Amino acid sequence: MPPSIPVQNVPPRQAGLGIALGLAIGLIIMFFGVGVGFVAGYFMGQNVGWNDAMTESDATGYGTVADGFTVDIDSPASVEAGQVFTITLTCANSLASERSINSIDVASSLCQGVSVLESDPETIETSEPYDGYEYREHIIEVSVPPHSSTVITLTCRGEIPGDFAGDIDVYVDDWSVATGSLSIEVTGEAPKTRPRF
Repeated sequence: MPPSIPVQNVPPRQAGLGIALGLAIGLIIMFFGVGVGFVAGYFMGQNVGWNDAMTESDATGYGTVADGFTVDIDSPASVEAGQVFTITLTCANSLASERSINSIDVASSLCQGVSVLESDPETIETSEPYDGYEYREHIIEVSVPPHSSTVITLTCRGEIPGDFAGDIDVYVDDWSVATGSLSIEVTGEAPKTRPRF
């Protein structure tokens, strides 16, 4: 038979303090966990809402629909390879405040058969499509007065035969976007060398 282990009596006061301390630590851990979960859930919800707003607003997933701003596109339905032609964008502002056009973005699906040579007003800078954004961006600065419209012209050239279609996005006030669609046929023979643009 093993030797008996002496039992140490803990005074009631010390036992009460130990229980209270344990409860306090448990409550602190619980509130800390709840707080972390709340903060994480809040930011995840904010992120989901932001993405939803972007997805619902614009086919590219970039920007929100420009309130009170529209774009109407006029272009020939068919051009020959090597032919220079004009695409006209009529941008209308129906609000009582001035709007600022920041860029004209042309879908890569259009750029495959049509190149933009220049714009009026003049393009400040261009950027090529990149992963996740299949548009060629033309940075521009144009003001549209309240309850008014302005015209932007793109001087273009047909490059290779085929049917080409895609969107032209007009970005307004930095992040809002108005979208128009364009389909164009390029006929004839492709040039021996396609110029870089």
